[in-house]
Amino acid sequence: ARFGVAGVAEPCARLAAPQGRLLGPKSILGGVTVALAGPL
Repeated sequence: ARFGVAGVAEPCARLAAPQGRLLGPKSILGGVTVALAGPL
């Protein structure tokens, strides 16, 4: 929690696809955490 916030990638992905689901586990690439969400 570098910025004092826990769990940002997954909630943001879910907000971007409110009727969807997470497509896999989050990935950390070059210090950037990425989570993907898409349609059911």
